[in-house]
Amino acid sequence: MNPSGHRVPWKLLSPSPIWALVLAVQLGQALAADSPEHETSLPAWATVESASFHASIVDPVHALMTSVIRQRQLNPLRAARLFATVRVAQSEAIYRIADVNAEAISSLAASQALSWMLPLEDSTRWVAPALLSAGRSGGLKAGTEARVHSAVWPVLSHAIDDGADARRRPLIKPEPKPGIWLRTPPLFAEQPLEPQGANWKPWCPGADRIDAAPTVEHGSSQWHEELRHVATTTNSLTADQKAVAQRWHLDAGSITPPGVWNAIATSYLLDGQYPVAKRHRVLAVLNMAVQDALVAAWRIKLMYWSERPITAIRRELDPGFEPLLVTPPFPGYVSAHSTVSAAAAGVLSHYFPEQRSRWHALAREAAVSRLYGGIHFASDNEQGLELGLQVAQACLAAFEGAGTSEVSNLVTAPAGMSPDFFALPHTRALPE
Repeated sequence: MNPSGHRVPWKLLSPSPIWALVLAVQLGQALAADSPEHETSLPAWATVESASFHASIVDPVHALMTSVIRQRQLNPLRAARLFATVRVAQSEAIYRIADVNAEAISSLAASQALSWMLPLEDSTRWVAPALLSAGRSGGLKAGTEARVHSAVWPVLSHAIDDGADARRRPLIKPEPKPGIWLRTPPLFAEQPLEPQGANWKPWCPGADRIDAAPTVEHGSSQWHEELRHVATTTNSLTADQKAVAQRWHLDAGSITPPGVWNAIATSYLLDGQYPVAKRHRVLAVLNMAVQDALVAAWRIKLMYWSERPITAIRRELDPGFEPLLVTPPFPGYVSAHSTVSAAAAGVLSHYFPEQRSRWHALAREAAVSRLYGGIHFASDNEQGLELGLQVAQACLAAFEGAGTSEVSNLVTAPAGMSPDFFALPHTRALPE
């Protein structure tokens, strides 16, 4: 039982050799599905493709999460929430349990978090990495599972009350007029995707108060200029520009932008052979920033209800306009791709400033890909990048800066649980 009295679904049993073989086969299938031969949604830049494959082979937890995201076609918000919860759980468990092999602890924490987050999935999939890590480390000490649960439960409590499981309620949309979002072809969704996404509880204190500049005024000279820019760009795309748009498309059935940035970061961390504790802390802060960036983008989208280029161009310039990419079913301003990419680049630049130009170049490419795709105005992308960097700064200030906030600002402990269970926000030295 967990501290709130709910049944704990993650209990590991001592497997027979046949059972362990079944788990190993399932894990191998998940890894194979993440190979470049099967994955076509990642950016075509060679190092990014190899990063995805490398991350999936060396980090089975990454492989399992991306496999579920693709198979279940989780949207970016849901994918980011899964990554954040699992990676924060791993980081917390490693920090709190220093006398057991860190790889085994991280795998066991991931197994428990995944079982809780995805209760309808085949739970044996989550057990495989923990079994493999435990086997390599010579087994686990008695009571280790309970200790990991004590470390993981506060993180899961954040997921329980973050608002993501709230009942889906239709939103009251603004009166239709030029400049306001209308349902767009070919999906013609009447309501935006994840209508309550703007209200999800943030991981990083203050992230829910970060604002963006007002959208470009409809009918202004800048608005007309941006409108023509999208139309002319779409009608004169080069092969390279089309490739950029397609590799950052990341539509339903892909690993989504959070998955791409996790692959990039995981591959870099593994290539650099960083200590386990630092690797998981970086991934924890990265994914908190990524999820909070998406929530911030949703909040801005549903504040301004800005129309998409296809609506404006068909009305003002060309009734037959067709963008290269399918227009997503939610308002345009700001670009979520741009916001999440800037947040990821900002966090990675803090930990690895020697690669800052690499991270920021990737974020800029992700942003401009939406212009090439014909689904965002330039200001959507530019302001998205700015918003994402602000979210990254908020998360880094909370978890890595001087005067770090207490953990009670991050999550609320279940009744009867000591605040001592919350450790992540405290600034602490990590081995280099």
